[in-house]
Amino acid sequence: MNSIQFGRRVHYWRTCRRIPRAEFARLMGKSLRWVEELEGGRRQADPQWSVIQLAALRLSITPERLMAEAIDAECVRASQIDAVRAALQRHDVITGSCDGCSADPPPVPALYRQLTYARTGFQAGHFAQLGSEIPALLVDATRAAQHHRGDDRLATYEVLSLSEGADAVAVAADIPGDAVENLPRECRAHLLTDRAIGEIQAGLRARAVETLLEADDLAPEEVRCRPRTKAHIENLRLLGVGSAEGRLRLLADRCGLPR
Repeated sequence: MNSIQFGRRVHYWRTCRRIPRAEFARLMGKSLRWVEELEGGRRQADPQWSVIQLAALRLSITPERLMAEAIDAECVRASQIDAVRAALQRHDVITGSCDGCSADPPPVPALYRQLTYARTGFQAGHFAQLGSEIPALLVDATRAAQHHRGDDRLATYEVLSLSEGADAVAVAADIPGDAVENLPRECRAHLLTDRAIGEIQAGLRARAVETLLEADDLAPEEVRCRPRTKAHIENLRLLGVGSAEGRLRLLADRCGLPR
């Protein structure tokens, strides 16, 4: 097992046990940075047996279970979804204002590491990981946006965007083609509709039309039956798509939208 696989297992079990990183660092007798690097797979080429034993002890599992090739399957729990909703409904997150906390927010590089870790987990399909990462990231980035100035403030707003627009398009372009082809048709169509949203946000509206038509060819229900997708098609009609107007009318007709 390499360091990246081991780090993901430590992160998985730590979040399942609801142990904050700082507390886990104290339990391991290490620094917070050490834990971040361990979970990110940047500590060592192969995990040392002494580290495996101590981590398993602190996580209340056996070393064998910690090192198992297959982690017990787990979907995003309802409590994690509730935590994301609660974070999105916080007054400070909605308004972008300071919550009155006197503690300094995480530095911008630490926020970028959190965002990269969450984004990597999303691309790998580790959605349960996002349920534990996103709420804290939203709150920390909001606080940092109020605390920092100049370029650091701009950087925290980039973190708050969570891969919107052009960033989302770039991320989608980096997904290997064979990985996409191995997905079921429904999942490929869903991925395409998400990419189209990013293209709309990035101002690539004609490309978004083609992406939605591609999704419609794969799995029509993903485009024609989802209110969210219909709303984005209506937005495209309002904004205009230039030379793709004819294709957009075809797409709107398929969705049963009024002319």
